[in-house]
Amino acid sequence: MNGILTSENFKKFMENITVDNYSNIKDMESGFKKHLQLISKEIKLGQISIVYIAPKTPQNPEGLRSFQILFIAPEGFEDEPYEENFGTGEGGTMTLTFNPLPDVEWTEAELKEIDLIGQIFFIVSTKTRLTQKVIEMTGIINSMHRQ
Repeated sequence: MNGILTSENFKKFMENITVDNYSNIKDMESGFKKHLQLISKEIKLGQISIVYIAPKTPQNPEGLRSFQILFIAPEGFEDEPYEENFGTGEGGTMTLTFNPLPDVEWTEAELKEIDLIGQIFFIVSTKTRLTQKVIEMTGIINSMHRQ
């Protein structure tokens, strides 16, 4: 069986993103950018970007709308995007947009690999957001006890 799951580079990618215990989104996105280098050529990735929208909540009264480019290949990328959308626990959305390298059109099998990368990113970012909230809430609780 050939494909991303049997790749040594994918194994290294997974080891790196699971060993890095991210405590905030900025570090997680930086780590993902760095680790994508391991598999980007293998999955013919030209660009990946993320749009995260969170509604206003008591914990986040302003809500959130952010856009981040996680990766751009030096060779550039095709204009035709492939998107994955995920719902978040607080009623928000995360949209990952993937573009292949120039002159590449992903096959159905390759799109399944892209889906897997998107799902991995969503899982890691969800874990990171929860970790960040726990750290923030712990700090608030600790400061209340000190008063």
